[in-house]
Amino acid sequence: MAIKVAAWLCLLSLPAWLVTAQSVASKAYTPMAGTCPEGFTLVRMAGSPGHQSLSSSEAAYVQARRSQVIPPAWKTYLANVEAANVTLPSYVSTILSGSSLETPNFGIATSGGGYRAAIFGAGVLNALDGRNASSNSAGLGGLLQAATYLVGLSGGSWLLTSLVHANLPTMRELIFGYPNPIIADNSWGGWNANYSVVAPSSDPITDTEYVTDLVEELEGKYDDGYVVTFVDLWARMLARHFVNGTFPSNFYNESYAHGAGILWSSVAETESFTSYAIPFPIIVSEVSAPGQNMSEVIPGKYIPISNPIFEFNSRWVPLTPCCPRLRQQSTLARRITASVSRTMTSHR
Repeated sequence: MAIKVAAWLCLLSLPAWLVTAQSVASKAYTPMAGTCPEGFTLVRMAGSPGHQSLSSSEAAYVQARRSQVIPPAWKTYLANVEAANVTLPSYVSTILSGSSLETPNFGIATSGGGYRAAIFGAGVLNALDGRNASSNSAGLGGLLQAATYLVGLSGGSWLLTSLVHANLPTMRELIFGYPNPIIADNSWGGWNANYSVVAPSSDPITDTEYVTDLVEELEGKYDDGYVVTFVDLWARMLARHFVNGTFPSNFYNESYAHGAGILWSSVAETESFTSYAIPFPIIVSEVSAPGQNMSEVIPGKYIPISNPIFEFNSRWVPLTPCCPRLRQQSTLARRITASVSRTMTSHR
């Protein structure tokens, strides 16, 4: 498969007259130039070692959620626990009931492992969701609503990406989609788990046409001089499963954008985010650059890059206390190394 993909990527180097008309997805996926806002800085300096800080946007979101949403969420969770005849230590009940000045800072992490991890993570979140009556009866429901942070890695990030872009539906709606949905680029269609990510059809001709279409979706970005790699192709494959705009009825239809043009930073514009209804989402990623200095890296470990709604950051690493701002992603792609650019564009 890797050899076939490499061959398909070579299609991008063909003369323009040999390439078909640019698709809707290709136009949407191509980075757009624009004027940087007044006072723009390419990166935010997180501070000196031992004194590094959150971005002001993340800090403001967390503070608003902790003051407006989390206290009543903990009270609801406590009521569910007590209704299940579970006895908690008195100090825990005092804290969760709001009788104490302390409020737990609670985060949920979903691990990696491809589709299997995404499905398992969705099952766990379903068990912690206060909208699930059976979870409430078991004394688990409400923990999701009480969390401050929600983190995803690899397959777990597929789950988290779809959850936040789909505006925090229930886990059943997330995986299977809504009944009688409107087929549109900004509508949620479910995970499309009946289709393989790489080879969605049992027909090799259909699969070849499918991957060829994916490669053509990268044409605009390539023609504009941006680096295009397998990461872009992989992102376009995953978008048909975990980003708005793809349904079983339009899976192969190139008249739809299939998530192209939907940015991670646009999560901040969803209703669930503006109302502070969702735990602050974080995606964990990594960078591996050719020729990079590995002398300070523990073998088998990588510096994580996270919080892609507002910025990519690794603020807890003393040697890299700078955080590129995500909305100016194209500016970053032009100015920093191609290897970092490739990682960033994978999170469009």
